[in-house]
Amino acid sequence: MKRVLTFDFLRGVAIIGVLLFHVLNIAFKDRAAEIEAAVIDGIGTVDAFWYILGPALIIFGAFNGLFLMISAASNSISVHKQWERMVVEKGVDTSTAFKSIFTAQLLRGILICAFGYLSETILATLLGAGIKMLLGEPVTITPWAWLEGFFLTNILTAIGISIIITSFIQLYYLKNGISRKGITVFLIIVVITCTALTPAIQHVTKELFGTITFSNGLGDPSIPSWQWISRFILAPIISRLTPLFPFFSCAAMGLLFAMYINENAIKPSTLRKFLYGGLIFIGASFIVGFALNDIELGSRERVVFYQMFIFGLETVILSYMLYMIDFRKKTNIPLFLRCTRWARRFGIMTLTLWMLQYFMIFPVLLIEIITGWPIIEGGLNDWQLGIVLLLLLLMWNVILRAWEKGRFTGSFEWLTTLALSGKHSSGDRMQMDAILYHPEKMIQHVTETERKVDVKERAMIITNIAFAGFYALIIALVVAGVIDL
Repeated sequence: MKRVLTFDFLRGVAIIGVLLFHVLNIAFKDRAAEIEAAVIDGIGTVDAFWYILGPALIIFGAFNGLFLMISAASNSISVHKQWERMVVEKGVDTSTAFKSIFTAQLLRGILICAFGYLSETILATLLGAGIKMLLGEPVTITPWAWLEGFFLTNILTAIGISIIITSFIQLYYLKNGISRKGITVFLIIVVITCTALTPAIQHVTKELFGTITFSNGLGDPSIPSWQWISRFILAPIISRLTPLFPFFSCAAMGLLFAMYINENAIKPSTLRKFLYGGLIFIGASFIVGFALNDIELGSRERVVFYQMFIFGLETVILSYMLYMIDFRKKTNIPLFLRCTRWARRFGIMTLTLWMLQYFMIFPVLLIEIITGWPIIEGGLNDWQLGIVLLLLLLMWNVILRAWEKGRFTGSFEWLTTLALSGKHSSGDRMQMDAILYHPEKMIQHVTETERKVDVKERAMIITNIAFAGFYALIIALVVAGVIDL
């Protein structure tokens, strides 16, 4: 089976990071507070390596967008394969193919959203209550507390909605024969717009509906029902943790990557353009940050500078990894496959592992009972944390290797494949052997003769794009009333 090996590997690394970071937030919170105070605020001192590792952890802990980017790209490649199979190989009418494929993608997106809401409403509430009980704190779960999760947007919700939107965009341009150049320009506009309009949309929605981070007032008779219904509708668009503004820009970039991969148009110049685009976003983020005095990591979820910086860094990383793993001739693919099989195994089960992370409290509690370390209380030191994270990583590896023997039957991915295939058994359809052990590279090395661009010309292009984005953002902020001229 032809695969984009970079996507398989990074997806696995991403979910491993999610699993371990969530434990880190619980087990290391006291020490983490000291490190953050020293590294960011200059209060107190810590070991020298934390001044390097601390900022790196803060940045990599915010790579939700990379997860979304890879998910959108992988799904878009799957959509393109379905289109080729139906239209090119079987000769199905384009309108029929559009309806059939989009219906399946709509169902897939709805299922992922449903699991996302389930994780935030029920599982997250139970986890929070369980931790409080273990710490001896009072626990009160009101009927409305179960609905709080519907006013959040986690990564699964964002992936589900993004799959529906990007699938429609992709199928529309395939059906109507829109040129690659035309859809590229459109997606670049979407990326810039999602980022630039985020502060304005946040400001306007807060003025109209108040803070919609949580249900705040759900069930309160003094608050009109239309207001909290509106908040529920708007939550996936602007509420935390991964709202469509600005995170749909990551999905659009993922679709852009996939479009070039699908059409065998990945060349050295193509990857450089993606790389330069990411660097432009990074450079523009500092321009915006300094101009708005907005470089503040403490409130990074709402900071334009931080969102632009992370998006640019995610794009640069994905471009570079695609070159190093899938494109470069010198890469030893058999060795890479052997060394990364354990991580790619995690990547196959990302959605299932996202759900199961809420049950990690049980092995964590078991480790605390055996060792006597204050894990739940957040009082681990540096080396204790390392041992706990290593034990949990080994635990997940054992679970996945054992589950693989049963072809991951019962997992979210297995259930989704079963639902979309309409068959009673989807074990063979997951094609574990072809994905894990004998995948083929989808991206082939292509040489090209390029027009040499003068250094001054390239610098001028980059400068113009950066300032255009900066002024677009300023205009959006002025219109929203965030900046008073």
